[in-house]
Amino acid sequence: MHRVPWTKAAAYDQICEQYSAHVTKKYGKATVVFDGYSDTSRTKDCAHMKRSRGKIGVTVQFTSSVALQTEKEKFFSNKQNKQRFIILLSQTLEQSGCKFHQTRGGADVLSVQTALKSSIEQKKLF
Repeated sequence: MHRVPWTKAAAYDQICEQYSAHVTKKYGKATVVFDGYSDTSRTKDCAHMKRSRGKIGVTVQFTSSVALQTEKEKFFSNKQNKQRFIILLSQTLEQSGCKFHQTRGGADVLSVQTALKSSIEQKKLF
């Protein structure tokens, strides 16, 4: 999420397209796994708080066509913003041929499970 720079005044769907282009250029039709960002406490909450340095940004009400009005770091310091953005991004990734998974908490276990499943499926093709 942090590798792609955001352009001020770009619409959120344009930002999603940038992420999708980055993923497909670097990894092809990849399987993407994200952490979950729910309102309930999860095991990764401490790591998420550490990344945001204890700051919690305001909740941004946005749709795909709304222009960006905040800095990426401030936007992502609010887990509701992250969750809504991931939903929007997942649609763009799937349209690009990527597979998408999101956990309820941390993505570590799901990442390994997804990699193993993908590897088994690839072997069946050959």
